[in-house]
Amino acid sequence: MLEIDALQNYYTCSKISRMFWHGLRWGLLALCVNFCLPLTAYGAGGPVRYDLAGCVARALEVSPAVRVAETELRIAEAQVARARAARLLPKFDFTWIVGPSPEARGDALVGDTDLSSLSLFIRTEASLIQPLYTFGKLKAAQDAAVGGVSARDAGLIRSRKDLELQVAEAYYLRLLTEELWGLAEEAREEI
Repeated sequence: MLEIDALQNYYTCSKISRMFWHGLRWGLLALCVNFCLPLTAYGAGGPVRYDLAGCVARALEVSPAVRVAETELRIAEAQVARARAARLLPKFDFTWIVGPSPEARGDALVGDTDLSSLSLFIRTEASLIQPLYTFGKLKAAQDAAVGGVSARDAGLIRSRKDLELQVAEAYYLRLLTEELWGLAEEAREEI
């Protein structure tokens, strides 16, 4: 239960940050392409050459959009587990409240509070809720959660494919730029 709440809190934060990342997506993509696409980088063993597959793999590793989609998928899977557990397991809540309570005299309109004599206020609540036969509601909740997982899985696949398309466009645009630059240099030498 705590894990589901933490994932939902993360999901809410990720929805807010998605708007921010949406604006920076092309900037991050250009940054990734510029790191990948001088087409030669220097590693431990000397120059390393990146191809399209290497750039796509690196972009998938660092993409915030893919991470958001993966988190949404984990949330949907947790909701399936919660829906399955709701069919069998009872829900138990325990609340214990403790706090200081000053002595009060009088009525609600005219009262006198004596802060010198504090006492302790204690309240305890426990509730146990056992799911009953609900004419298909629990089964429908479980089916909806399973459908949510398949939708989030499709969203993850879509997010990955969109990123692959963007990296491929940037990759071939960079190659075209290099070819055009070489052509311009050749034309400049001829003139």
